[in-house]
Amino acid sequence: MLYGVAQAGYNAPPDQGKNLTALIPGDSYTLFDGTETPSNGLASVAIVRGTAPGFTDAGITFYVTGGPAVSTTIDIQGSNIDADADYYTLATITPNASGNGAYTDQGRAAFYRAKISAYSSGAMPIVNVQR
Repeated sequence: MLYGVAQAGYNAPPDQGKNLTALIPGDSYTLFDGTETPSNGLASVAIVRGTAPGFTDAGITFYVTGGPAVSTTIDIQGSNIDADADYYTLATITPNASGNGAYTDQGRAAFYRAKISAYSSGAMPIVNVQR
């Protein structure tokens, strides 16, 4: 699902793009499912970093699978305001020879998303997040 695309939730038109999934420890979510058309600057749907029970957690990990090695890089971005211009890059994942990569963020951004920062050819990678 792409950034700003309407999702199920209580926000009615024209604000369905504000319905975001909140992840608490133990939750996982798919940011890119591999069916999107890859291109430079393609941004995934955003997720909310939910409150952890007991206020402890081990961060949030982003996994890339099935990506073309070397020809694609994926930025993991965070923000404290869910507005396109407010997202900043926390880390860049370049898939290895097997097309896989990962990054764990220990920070406390309120919102996260994945964004293709470089693409030249190959399959659309899958990006999952685990909290």
